[in-house]
Amino acid sequence: KPKNVFLSRRPRDPDDLLTVDFKLGDLGSATRINGRITQITTEYAPPEVYVDDAAKPYIDVFALGITMYVMLTRNLDRPDLNEVNDAYDCLLRGDLSCVKAKVDEARRKLSTWNPAVPDEVKQLLKSMLSPDPLMRPTAKEVSDYLSKLI
Repeated sequence: KPKNVFLSRRPRDPDDLLTVDFKLGDLGSATRINGRITQITTEYAPPEVYVDDAAKPYIDVFALGITMYVMLTRNLDRPDLNEVNDAYDCLLRGDLSCVKAKVDEARRKLSTWNPAVPDEVKQLLKSMLSPDPLMRPTAKEVSDYLSKLI
């Protein structure tokens, strides 16, 4: 999430970002691939984390996609936000049929979302936020794409 992205120094203007180092914070909750996810921030988590708590790289790609969206738009208005929050509440109650229904609805809403972001990153962002985790690009593919924009 954006509050876990730190800059080595404050840029004076947008061009200055090319010389600023970025660091990630809050890695204390990091989990190995296939390890059990024990902490989530619902606003940045993909729907599938509510039905499968095994850590996968595509979960991080989704979280990065939402982070990019928020940083580009300054809005946290993903269309499935109510559903993922409800899915979390259902999970806490142990109501797995409710979780599944909320996750299915969240995926449906994500599949039709057309985020208002610059054209240069729109297709990348949409793929990162795919409701189908296997359709998301890898972190390397995201990095390669963004490197070409700089």
